[in-house]
Amino acid sequence: MGALLFVATAGCLGVFGAFVGACLRPASFLQFCLAAYVVAWAGLVAVTVTLSIPGWLRRETLAVGVLVLAVTSLVAWIMRGRPPTPPWRQVVRDATNDVRLLRRVRPDQCGANVAPI
Repeated sequence: MGALLFVATAGCLGVFGAFVGACLRPASFLQFCLAAYVVAWAGLVAVTVTLSIPGWLRRETLAVGVLVLAVTSLVAWIMRGRPPTPPWRQVVRDATNDVRLLRRVRPDQCGANVAPI
C-alpha cells in the first residue's frame, strides 16, 4: 500500500508541476521543466506545512492534499485556455548539435595544456 501511495503522490506532484508550468507559458522547454520542478516542490512544502500545523500530517492526508493540488492545477489549466508546453524537439536538436561540436574540440583548445602557477 505504501509503494502505491508513493507512486500516486509523486505522479500527482508531476501533474501539478506540469499544469502550472504550462499555465506560466514559458518561452523554452528548459524554462518549463525548471518551473514545473520548482512549482512541484513548492506545492509539496505548502501541503506539508499546512497539514503539519494542526497535526494532521500522515501519508494518506499528504496524498489527498497533493491530489487536491493536481485537480486544482488541472482546473486552472483548463480555465487559462489549455496552454501548450513549449516544444521539446528543439532542445534535443540543440543538445545533439552541442555534442557534435564538443567532439571536434581538441584538448589544447580548451586550455587543458596550461601549466599551473
